[in-house]
Amino acid sequence: MQSERLISDPEQVNVGWLDEVLKRSGALGVGRVQGFDLACSESVNASIARIRVEYESGSVGTKPRSLFLKICKNEASFLKDPEVHYYARQYADLEDHPVPTCYDTGSSVAGYHILMDDLSATH
Repeated sequence: MQSERLISDPEQVNVGWLDEVLKRSGALGVGRVQGFDLACSESVNASIARIRVEYESGSVGTKPRSLFLKICKNEASFLKDPEVHYYARQYADLEDHPVPTCYDTGSSVAGYHILMDDLSATH
């Protein structure tokens, strides 16, 4: 799930990257990402992007429609490893706690990114 490419700005997101990440994670088995809409905002510690994904007809998989991308740079004074590891793990035995599926993480000395389900519609 760890990406070789660090996303350090939401504008780096493109159809090819989303397609690769979703296929590697198993969320997209057959087909392709057709397009996406990106809504960006800034928080105190991070750049946030909500991504609405569209798929080609006939695409197969869980095909998440709404993704949440969090980008933190090291100057944000944020501990990266605990958060990256938290979202990258599977918490299947947790009940009544919304833990989003993590599709990709990337980290370097420059910072990190986490791509996960966007739960904002319900939480």
